[in-house]
Amino acid sequence: MFEDLLLTYDPCENGEGGLQYIEVVPAVAIQTMAIPSGLGFVGPLTLKSGWKWIRIEFDDNTSFYSEIDNDSTQGTSYEIRLGGFYPKDTKTVLEQLELMKLQYWVARARDMDDRWRLVGNISQKLRLSSRKYEITTPLQRRGFQIEFAGVFSRPALFDHRW
Repeated sequence: MFEDLLLTYDPCENGEGGLQYIEVVPAVAIQTMAIPSGLGFVGPLTLKSGWKWIRIEFDDNTSFYSEIDNDSTQGTSYEIRLGGFYPKDTKTVLEQLELMKLQYWVARARDMDDRWRLVGNISQKLRLSSRKYEITTPLQRRGFQIEFAGVFSRPALFDHRW
């Protein structure tokens, strides 16, 4: 039933942390999405006409993905957070981030080992939970610390379509 969780020290199994980038789409843009019984996603996931995934790239060594399980008398929930530092400070970027705060999101995150995680679905979604901007010293970079977050009834799915 259970397998040993051994360490082989194979460099291929000791992947880097962080994300290459994330892609998000408003949940209202999803036409169809299968909900698998396991933890792997093979599709389908189709978007309504005119919608596309929005890619967000982050400054080097600032991206993060966090998944914490919380047990309670109602069962286990999974708090998932992902994001990073987006190093552009323009009126256009600020306007888009403000509009993004009004939506619920589904995300897919690509890690440094080219694995994808699919976070959220039509009924359980992410929010753009924080957009932090501060420059208090000359050494700080201009831009936005962006975080998407949500609480889910299962862990994020390994997206096997990619």
